[in-house]
Amino acid sequence: MEPPNSLAQRHRMTALDDLNIVRYGSGPTKVISYHGWGADHRKSFKYVIEKLPEHVSFWGVDLPGCGRSPRPSVFNYPEVASILTQSFDDIVGDGETATLLGACSGAYHGLEIARQRPDKVDKLVMVDSMAYFPWFLGVLLAPGVGTLLFEGVFSSQRGRKAIQKVLEATGVANAFDVMESFGRIDLGAAYRYLEFYDEMGTVDQYMTVNTPTTLLWGTHTWKVVLESVKMWRATLPNFTEVQVEGVGHLINQEAPEVVVEALLDATGESARDAARQVAAALHR
Repeated sequence: MEPPNSLAQRHRMTALDDLNIVRYGSGPTKVISYHGWGADHRKSFKYVIEKLPEHVSFWGVDLPGCGRSPRPSVFNYPEVASILTQSFDDIVGDGETATLLGACSGAYHGLEIARQRPDKVDKLVMVDSMAYFPWFLGVLLAPGVGTLLFEGVFSSQRGRKAIQKVLEATGVANAFDVMESFGRIDLGAAYRYLEFYDEMGTVDQYMTVNTPTTLLWGTHTWKVVLESVKMWRATLPNFTEVQVEGVGHLINQEAPEVVVEALLDATGESARDAARQVAAALHR
């Protein structure tokens, strides 16, 4: 689903800044996406976009400070949440609804919008999302040494390749290069998002979100995600999950058909069928 059916949209954030949102397709079913840390909407959702049916309009959001969206004048989490909610209202008019898609940490932005606009969100799909801030990212925020470690690993091609090799060896990333985008993004903005996610608190704050929510998780993903499944299950009142066997953290890239089915199916059954087909293909 590529141009000419693609419509670039510019939404005002402040008097000086713009939020980059790209629309793919022109169908009546709206899906709004929030990418993961260190990425942009194309990095996170390219393969999902390519498999969408014609009746879907897919809105790819570059978070403030990410992709083609510049940093906002005030760069804190309340401002980011306000910007994203405003852009949601621009896309979803009165009497309309949309499905939200969040990759990893992008799920938090979807949850926040679902909490603020419950009548306008008909579903949320979370892809391999962590329910707490993991220690291996917390190290990067340690006073004095955290920023040095972050810059040493993420600004260096050698450091990025070393991390990528570890991810591939453990099956978390398989053949897809998780670290590639860190060589071209605003690393300062990426570091701010780490601080935001650390400051957000526990997922208990989302216990009032009654939006139907589906969590997709890969059996080869991070341990923190595997531990998070039961936390999400205990927190979200209208929750279902789909296990994707043989896949790591990058379900959007390795099993995009499962993501598409999860977006379109209210029960999760067709997504489970797609996950079984992915697992069967991997075991051939």
